[in-house]
Amino acid sequence: MINNLSQVYKSREERNQFLTLKIHKYIGKSELNIGGGGERFLEKYLPNNIEYKELDICGIPDIKCDLERDIPLDIDDNVFETVIATEALEHLENPLKVLDEMSRLSGMFLILSLPNCWVMMKSNLFSKISDSGKFYGFPLEVPSDRHKWFFSAHEAESFYKDYASKNNLVIEELFHIGYYSKNILKNLIRSFISLFFGERVRKNLFSTSV
Repeated sequence: MINNLSQVYKSREERNQFLTLKIHKYIGKSELNIGGGGERFLEKYLPNNIEYKELDICGIPDIKCDLERDIPLDIDDNVFETVIATEALEHLENPLKVLDEMSRLSGMFLILSLPNCWVMMKSNLFSKISDSGKFYGFPLEVPSDRHKWFFSAHEAESFYKDYASKNNLVIEELFHIGYYSKNILKNLIRSFISLFFGERVRKNLFSTSV
């Protein structure tokens, strides 16, 4: 089932709150949050009876590791009902290896989100600064928190579908955040673009995350 939501989260904490509100039925009794930032935002919005673990390279996670060096993880198969990685895979050189590891650790559900990098560039293009933003660019010192991949919303959707097909997984829900707008005029513009240019263009122009 493909849903398209108008809500756009603007911070890591809003993203984690969104998870618990919109897709709470996939959050099991045990949960591993990969790349959660080490600040335990998601845990704040979960029921107390859920066993929650966070994995990251920074902050104060339960499991501190570098996913580009410490794969495979020293954790048994299917230990967690739900394994989550929101806006994390694009920061890694080895996203497929990490996703394979997530599949191994999960007994039931994977919850994933990927950003639409094209929307980021669209926003930067029309800003007064007009640079490549936080995750891209060509600085003198290489930032630790940067994206290793540049892709559109349609490519993110295709990635999910291809990975699921190859690994015999079932996609329960797939949705584009920001596809709709709560603003009537902006939503009319989106509808106009869908009519004349197709759904793919609309997703790439307006979906902030998939």
